[in-house]
Parts: sequence; C-alpha cells; structure tokens
Amino acid sequence: VLLTAVVANPTQAISHLPMLTEAEVQQLRAWNDTAVAYPQDLTLVDLFEQQVAKTPDNLAVVFETQSLTYRQLNEKANQLAHYLLDLTTFKKLSNLNGLSSPNPLIAIAVERSLEMVIGLLGILKAGGAYVPIDPSYPAARIHYMLADSAAPLLLTQSHLRAPLSLETLEHECVVVCLEEATWAGQLTVNPLVNRQVEDLVYVIYTSGSTGLPKGVQITHRSLVNFLMAMRQQPGLTSHDTLLAVTTLSFDIAGLELYWPLLVGAKLVIVSRAVAADGIRLLAQLNREAITVMQATPATWQLLVAAGWQSSPQLKILCGGEALSPPLASQLLAKGQSVWNLYGPTETTIWSTLMPLQAADLTLTNTITIGRPLANTSIYILDKQLQLVPVGVPGELYIGGAGLARGYLNRPDLTAAKFIEVELFG
Repeated sequence: VLLTAVVANPTQAISHLPMLTEAEVQQLRAWNDTAVAYPQDLTLVDLFEQQVAKTPDNLAVVFETQSLTYRQLNEKANQLAHYLLDLTTFKKLSNLNGLSSPNPLIAIAVERSLEMVIGLLGILKAGGAYVPIDPSYPAARIHYMLADSAAPLLLTQSHLRAPLSLETLEHECVVVCLEEATWAGQLTVNPLVNRQVEDLVYVIYTSGSTGLPKGVQITHRSLVNFLMAMRQQPGLTSHDTLLAVTTLSFDIAGLELYWPLLVGAKLVIVSRAVAADGIRLLAQLNREAITVMQATPATWQLLVAAGWQSSPQLKILCGGEALSPPLASQLLAKGQSVWNLYGPTETTIWSTLMPLQAADLTLTNTITIGRPLANTSIYILDKQLQLVPVGVPGELYIGGAGLARGYLNRPDLTAAKFIEVELFG
C-alpha cells in the first residue's frame, strides 16, 4: 500500500502516505459506526422534568434517614432556582447578556447530602452551569477555582464558610447557604427559562497534575447523549436503585446523580465517610438492596477486603483506574455483571465500555477498554496523525457528541488538544 502511494504521490512526504488497505479502512469505519438517535433538542433539565411528570411519587433520592420523591425534589429545586433568578447578581448578568438565561457559572461547595442534589438541579433550572468544588480541597485550590471561573455565586452550607476561608476571596462572589430558609417561600412551579442544549451544564476542574487546574466545559447536549447511551447499555430502569459514592468534583459523579433521575430510579447517596469505609459501605450496599453501583477499582477492593460475599442483583461499573484481571475475576463472581469503563473528562465522563466475561479473562488475562459509546468515535493514530493498522501502537483520539467545548479561559490549550483531523481523505 505504501509503495503504491509513493508511485501515485512521488512528491509527498512518506509520513503522510497511507499504510492501510481499503479493507482495513472499512473495518475502522465499521468499528466507529456508532450513530444512534438521541434527544438533541432537550436539555438535562427538560428530561428530568419529563421524568417527574411520569413518576412524581417514586422515591427519587435518599441520604441517611432523609428522602425525597421526584415531585418533592423538583419543587425544592424550583424554589432554589426562583430564588437565584431573583438575586440582584443574577439579574445583572441577565441584563448584561440581554438573555433570559445567561448561563453563568455558579460554584457549589457542599457535603454529600440531599442539598447537594437540590443545589445542582436548582442551578441548572435557573439556566446556570455549576462548578463543583470539594470542600476538603486546600483553601488555595478552592480560591483559584473560584477566581479562574469568576463565579458570581457560590452555593455552600453555613458550617463550611470558615473552612472555605470565604472572607479572603479576591473576587466578588455572593454566597448562598443551602440549608437557610431564605428560599423556602419561593414558587414550586418549574421556572420559565430559555435554556439551550449548547449551554454549559458544568465546568469541572481537572487534577492539575500537569500544571494549574484547568476547567473542562461540558454542554447539555454532550451530557444528554452520554446519559441516553448509558441508559441503553449497560442499561437502567425505574426498578433500579443506584448507590452514589463519588465526590462531586470527579466528573463520573454526573453519571451517578443524573442517570437514575432520568429513568425514575432511586438514587441513594452515601457520605464521604461511608464511601471510604469498606465495612460501612458494604452494609449500605446490602441494606438498600442496591442494583447498580459505579466505583473505582480501589473502592471495589475496599468492599472485597471488608468481606463482601456476593450481590447477585448488582450491576458493577468500574472505571477511573486500570482494572486488574484478579480484581475483575473477583467482581465477576460477586455480581450480576461487570462493566469496564474508560474516558477522560474532556469527552464527557465515559467514552468506551466493555462487558467482562470470565471466559475472556481465562483466554487472555487482559482487560480492554472496550468499544465506543453511542455517537462516539475512537481512533489510534501515529505522530503524523495517520491511522495505524490494527495491532500497531499509537495514541488514542476521541471524537463525537461527547467532546467538551474546550478549556475555560485557555484558548491556547483548547487549540492544542481539540483538533480537527482528516482521516479518510
């Protein structure tokens, strides 16, 4: 193939000439034929409100001894949204942009609780996008994220004011405490806000392992595509109960919180302390008859070490770190099914998934990241951004509906990482 290309294009650099046969090209095309219809004209809020109308009395969210039905959760989120829309800060943003929904970034730093879910939905219903902040982060990191996002509002809890050192913030930021009754008297009806599918739903800051933390901008359209894909495979129904264990500042928390709320399932949230304690987490898993749980291999190892025997009804989702064959074998023996998931924050939570089978491990003793989700494309390219043949090492490139808008306030980095590549001529 290469020699034929040389003859046809004698002046072209060899590094830019094709090495794949037409059959290989067609194979790569087929592997990436993932197009599936999804509601491209609806936001996350639209889909949640539709589900509320379908199952208003279903139990939506549980935290310790507290719980809310879909109707109650929606009404509380509506009250918070109306309160936010009435704030002078929010009104100034609306006037500045000349829009009914300016899609401002609103920071949220709360402990795991019902208020956390109410806060997120309230921000989205008001037309905002949230910036999740882990209250346990060092104050310097928290202040950097608040300053970099220029968030005009911060939702938090009163007992976190001091730990967050809010009095030393360098930019003006209105603080709203979620447990205060200031918004309890607001309207409970859905606010009429002109939300768009291309609006941001959240900006999550990466770990900053390669420098300062950078905010990844995810739109409603990308998140909706992801959630609809996951709804089909691995699958979730209104009969499921999902256990949420992930900190809000890690993007995979988006799957745990919104996936069940779009299908009428029950969401059970555990505290940070329970999520880090294998024995207490195992007790919660058994007590609530959990049918779906997503966690990193480290958390699944906690459960195994705590003496976990089996949960025949449990769908096990594993991602965030490499899954070892020994742990995979243990998980396969304990649950209904095991799914290995992979994806960077920049492509909306997960990009690939792989259902694991015991027979596969016996044959290869290797765990792969599987195949692309709906409306996602995965290619392996060389340094010249050319497709490599099957079995040849290269770098992973991900495209499709899940791509982020880019990095907040980092046009140089966005241009370097979010690139256009012509693969098939």
